[in-house]
Order: sequence, then structure tokens, then C-alpha cells
Amino acid sequence: MRLNRNSATASITTCRIAAYIMTVLLGLVLSALILPAGSHAARGGQKKIKLGTSFRITKKNASYQSSDTSIVWVNEEGIVTAKKIGKAVILIKQGNTIKKQKVSVIANEKKKKGVDVCTGEFVLQTNTLTFAQTETAGTEMGTTGQDAYSAVLEIKNVGKKAAADVVVSAEIAGKKLTLSFGKVAAGKTATVTAQGTVPSSRVTEAERNAAKLDCRKLKVYSNHMYTCYDFVQKKTSYHWGTADRTPPVITGFIGKNSYNQKMPYQVVYGDDKKYDYFQYVKATDDREGKVKLTVNTKKVDFEKPGIYQITYVATDKAGNVKRARAKIEVRKTKQVDQIADQVLSRIIRKNWSTKKKATAIYNYTRRHIVYVGTSNKNGWEQEAIHGIRYGRGDCFTYYAVARELLTRAGIPNIEVTRHRGAGHHWWNMVYTGKGWYHYDCGPRIGGGRFCLLTDAQLTNYSRSHGNKYIWNYAKIPKSAKQTLTRIF
Repeated sequence: MRLNRNSATASITTCRIAAYIMTVLLGLVLSALILPAGSHAARGGQKKIKLGTSFRITKKNASYQSSDTSIVWVNEEGIVTAKKIGKAVILIKQGNTIKKQKVSVIANEKKKKGVDVCTGEFVLQTNTLTFAQTETAGTEMGTTGQDAYSAVLEIKNVGKKAAADVVVSAEIAGKKLTLSFGKVAAGKTATVTAQGTVPSSRVTEAERNAAKLDCRKLKVYSNHMYTCYDFVQKKTSYHWGTADRTPPVITGFIGKNSYNQKMPYQVVYGDDKKYDYFQYVKATDDREGKVKLTVNTKKVDFEKPGIYQITYVATDKAGNVKRARAKIEVRKTKQVDQIADQVLSRIIRKNWSTKKKATAIYNYTRRHIVYVGTSNKNGWEQEAIHGIRYGRGDCFTYYAVARELLTRAGIPNIEVTRHRGAGHHWWNMVYTGKGWYHYDCGPRIGGGRFCLLTDAQLTNYSRSHGNKYIWNYAKIPKSAKQTLTRIF
């Protein structure tokens, strides 16, 4: 029989597709066997597992070894426990075959500390329990027997580090026991004996025949944390092992970081009822991460312009409290602000980023004003009005217009002046949320854009252009290091 060429090609293609599908399905089955709930696969077959938790590798007649036992520990049953953030490889040996399983340990919510030794590194050596009836006591309801029990539990630390404390929770005839082994050094065995009495009626036949302690949980403490293995649910969890006595940390525009010389970074308009006091201040806790902040503004008279002090308060779940003071400036809306609002309504949008808003204000100021070499330096607000209305002035005019537009747009900014060199020069520094940046809207003969520059960018330019930018480095905040824009 003659085989049609097209039919043969189609058959081969169909077989290849079927083989590919079978390979994919087989891979999914194997992945399901090795990857438990709570972990997931990354590229290259790498397993991601949260710090302090575990998963099981299911392979018949296999032995296991971790490439870095300080990051992950794997016991003889193939249970992998994450000890520290990092990456390691589990070697899986079956006969003469060795396979590799990559493991990546990631943070567990806000619990960033690792453990020196985990539950997987402890092996139960001895577990015995004996009962003996000791007495019969008469009661109004009849007689009640008492059984004396004696339990011996022995564990061994097969890891490379000592555990600060090892505790086993157990039950005997419904009676809860807490057995503490204390500190257990690496490679050492520890034994605890528990004795007492329980009502004979509560001791089941199964307990008498089992002749061993009903262990419920194993807790291993190290590095202020502990891993807990639940014998019933067969799960590992991760917890803090010491009381929380550390208060949150408040950062941002607080204390000396809330103002520069006499200029607070936060400017609040008295009629602004929706001012966000927390956009430049935050509180974090070493255990909870971000913590809610409150602010006390009772000492502020919003009807009277001036500089005031406010107090931020952060409290964590353990009741630890942290307070921080900050300076703010209260302003009343003036004519210059109304004029600035008209400009801003044309050049920026509320949902823009700070960087985008600052760039739009820079472009407007740079293009709108013509440099004529003179200005009224008796007050920056009046010069800002003049600059917007008439579109001419000098470096002080560019600075004043930029300051007003930035302030009204809610962008922190401060004045910077030339410290030494030929003549006076003014420019701004702007806070973008990522740090302070230099901001000079005025034109230069050699060209260039001076919008959101770092200290390094401006000093390098200054050295090669006659030292035009030298400021009082001790009194002006240092800029961020990340480069946002280029001069040329």
C-alpha cells in the first residue's frame, strides 16, 4: 500500500504535539507532588518559600542535602525549612541519580529576621510514657482512681548552631504539659522527664497501649524568633520569640529635618482643610512594618500666618509609643496665590507625580520669563507677581516665580544662593519624594537645563564653567544621589 506523503507528515506532526502535551502534563504532575500550598514556582523551576515555613519534597527512597544549611534545612523525610532570606539548592539522590531543586527564601510579611536553627534540625530520640494506679479516694459520688505517669522525652540537635530554647507541648489524658529543654548545643542531646498524676477515668486504653507522649507542638527559639512545628497538622510556622519593647520609628520631615534655617518644608494654607500631614512623614515598626500615624495641631493658629510646631504620634500593636515634633509654616491665601493658581490650572494636573509637576513648572518659568538683568529684591512674593504678569526679570525673578508655583502646587522647596563668586545668584531646591534636587529656571549663555539636578551634577558643571554654582554646603540639605535628568 502506498502511503500518502501529506498524510504521513500530518501523522508525524500529530505525534509530536501529543508527545509535547504529555511532557507538559507530566511536568505539572511532578510539580504538584513537590510544591505545597503557600509556595510557588519561579523561573527555572526555582521554588519560592516564605521565611520560617516549610514544604516537602516527595521522592521514594531518596536522600537529601542542602547546599547551604544556614539558609534552608532539609531533613531525612524531605521536609525543607526556610531559615534565612537567600538562595540554596537541595540535592536529591535516588540511587545513582542526583537531581537539583533550587530554593529561594523570601521575606515572611514583616518578620525579616532569620533563625539560626529550626524545628527540622531536631530529631526525637526517645519518647516513653508509663502509667501506674497509685490511690483510690472516696468521694460523695463514689471512688475516683488516680494514675501516676512518668514520661521521658529525648531530642537531638543535628544542626550546626545552638538553639536558645527548645519547648515541646504535649498532652496526657487531656492534661496539657509544657516541656522545656533549655539551650541545646549543636550535635547535643537533651532529655526531659515529666511526672504527675491524672484521673484514671481519663486515661484511654489507646494511651496506655501507645506508651508514648502525645506531642502536639515543637518550638525552637533562636535569634529573637522561633519556628513551630505542629505534629497534628504537620505544618511549620514562624513567630517572634521575645516581647516587643521597641517603639516605631518616625522618619521624614520631623525635628531638624522639617526645616532649613527659617524655612519649614511643609507649608499649610489656613483655608486648606484637606492638607495631608502624612505625605512627607511616615512611621515604621521593626515587626509590623508601616504603622498608623496621628498628628496633634492644637498649638497651631490657622488664622494667623507664622511658623508653628506640631507633634506626630505612632503606636504599635504592643502599645509602644513614639512621638516626634516638626515645624510647619501657616500662610493665608493672597493675591500672589490666586495668580499662581490660574497658571497652575493650565500647566499641571492633580494626578501627576511630583517630578512631572515640577518639570512642568520649570518649563513654564523658563519660557515665560525673559532675562533682563534686573528685579525688585525687596520681597519674593511681589517679584513673583511681577514675573508672572510681565514675564521679565533676573535670576531672583526666576527663583521667586518658581517658589510660588511650587509652593502652591504643594511641592516643598527652599531658597539657595551663591555663597561666593562673582555677583549674587538665586535658585531653588525641590523635594520630589525621593530627595532634594537643584532647580534653576534661569537661562545660561552656554545653554543647558538645570531641572532636578544632584549636588554632583551641579558641582561638576560649576568646576568646568567658572565656579558659577558654589553654595553654603553646611546649611543646605544634601541632594539625593539618584540622577533624574541631564544638563545637556
